[in-house]
Amino acid sequence: ANRGGACKKLSGDGCWWGENILGQLDAPIVLPDQSKLVLSPHTYGHGTQSYYSDPDFPTNMPDIWDVHFGDVSRTTQIPLLIGEWGGVWTDTEFPAGNLIKS
Repeated sequence: ANRGGACKKLSGDGCWWGENILGQLDAPIVLPDQSKLVLSPHTYGHGTQSYYSDPDFPTNMPDIWDVHFGDVSRTTQIPLLIGEWGGVWTDTEFPAGNLIKS
């Protein structure tokens, strides 16, 4: 459910497969008890997306994450729980990891 390429249009790059919950806007999951629904995107800190090589990286990431999944939660009022995060780095300190923690 890439919603017509919405991730690319909104952020300049595609979503990781696990962080693309934009389909919830067009074809929502409906449970008998909606209070039991939690969206759980996965996000990673490596790849070829241009936002990782942006001069503002990693401070640009909250805006990217809002486009990919945060705005969906605000629009639908469905809570989010980041289900998985990680990446492949050559050093032991990853600045965007601190943004995920907060």
